[in-house]
Amino acid sequence: FEVAGMQFVGGRPTYKLLPGVIGESFALAVAERLKLPDAVIQRANELLDTETRKMGELIRDLEDQKLVVEDKQRELEKRDFEMLQLKADMEKQQRKLEAKQLNARREEARKFAARLEEKEQLLEDILEKLKGSGGASKKVVADSWSNIRIVKREV
Repeated sequence: FEVAGMQFVGGRPTYKLLPGVIGESFALAVAERLKLPDAVIQRANELLDTETRKMGELIRDLEDQKLVVEDKQRELEKRDFEMLQLKADMEKQQRKLEAKQLNARREEARKFAARLEEKEQLLEDILEKLKGSGGASKKVVADSWSNIRIVKREV
């Protein structure tokens, strides 16, 4: 055998049985809702002592406060869940951005290496020209210096 009470909110039953809870008797509230004669309800109220009435009011207030706290708790749990989802989404986006940046750096390094290789080849060609010209005429040397300056500017 176990004690239980019916949950009432605002004087109306939720039909939820609360094991281990002793609640107020809402007989008068139910009687009013069922439109029993006012004289019967008034007489029943008169028969209740002051202590019982105060205790009933206190229990009602506590039950209402409990519902408010439970609602707030559910709301906080929902917000916590939403925050965790947002955090996970942000971390995922950050990883994507970091991968994108890494790929962009690698691509730039690849392009730079290709340009550098091209310029090295151009310099080797200039040196071969100088070597092949024997006495290296002034025109070949001047053209070579001009080409070296161009390569230097581009790198």
